[in-house]
Amino acid sequence: MLIIRDAQRARFEHEALDSYKEHLATSLKKHWPRHCSSLGDAELRFTVDKLINRALSYGFTARRDLFRYLNVAFLLGAGFDTAEDWARALLNDAKLSPADKIERLVARARAERR
Repeated sequence: MLIIRDAQRARFEHEALDSYKEHLATSLKKHWPRHCSSLGDAELRFTVDKLINRALSYGFTARRDLFRYLNVAFLLGAGFDTAEDWARALLNDAKLSPADKIERLVARARAERR
């Protein structure tokens, strides 16, 4: 019988998240080439890490939702979640599920940029 201890599981989860962050950085370079090139690789990785931590704090854990949150941040600016009253209210609404939050967030972000 294989036993995986908590520390080992945490290490696996950390490595998987790091791998996903690299995937996100690569995807962002494709979707936001000018913005990403102006940041440079090191700053992009730092930004992805910071934004993922923010997204996780709002309850987003699904990979698709994390990617969508990053895209909203690139569209509106990295601090949109605290700078925009509507975003702060939406993201902190305990009555909404993470799925509802991300759908509303993406729709509002698109409307803000039209």
